[in-house]
Order: sequence, then C-alpha cells, then structure tokens
Amino acid sequence: MANIVGVNVQLVEDNTRIITAQFDHESDALSVKLAERCVFWAQQFAPVETGRLKSEITVMHSEHWEAQAVSPTFYGVYREYGTRYQAAHPYMLPAYLRTKDELDFIARQVYSL
Repeated sequence: MANIVGVNVQLVEDNTRIITAQFDHESDALSVKLAERCVFWAQQFAPVETGRLKSEITVMHSEHWEAQAVSPTFYGVYREYGTRYQAAHPYMLPAYLRTKDELDFIARQVYSL
C-alpha cells in the first residue's frame, strides 16, 4: 500500500510540473505581449526627426518571464529626459503608463475589481 501512495504522489508531482510549465509559457507570452504594446505606444509618442529613434524601439527578451520595451538608440535617453540645451520629449514613460492603464482596465474587467 505504501508503494501506491508513493506512485500517486509522484503522479501529482509530475502533473504539478506540467501545470507549472504551461503557466511559465503563458506568463512569458503575456510579458512579451505587454512589451509589444509598450513598443507600439513608444513609437507613437517618439519624436521624429530622422525616424531612427522610432524605428529602433524594440522588444528585448531578458530573463524568465521578462520582456522589455527598449530604445537602444544612443541619444534616446537625451530625448526622454532632455539636456540643459534641449527640452525633454518623454516617449518611453508615457508608453509604459499607457500600457499599464490598458492592463489595469483588462484586469478590472476580468476580475470584476
């Protein structure tokens, strides 16, 4: 009888691993989708002179469950925060806030908050 209990526990552990793997995959997909939305909004808000800044905003996959919207253009930080010679033209922060608002809206609808 003890062996049967041991086998059942093993099966439960295996099922738990399967469920965890599916959750991990869905979480990764969700983080990428949110980063893609943030990229969309950042491109909408980005100042356009040559188009380089806007075109280089992209999704960067980092660690497990993480994806980031990044602006790798060397002068992107100067456009976002400004300098003493140039006024700030934020585009990444507004994109993040817009994406966060969208996520909050969806969460309220799904969970009736």
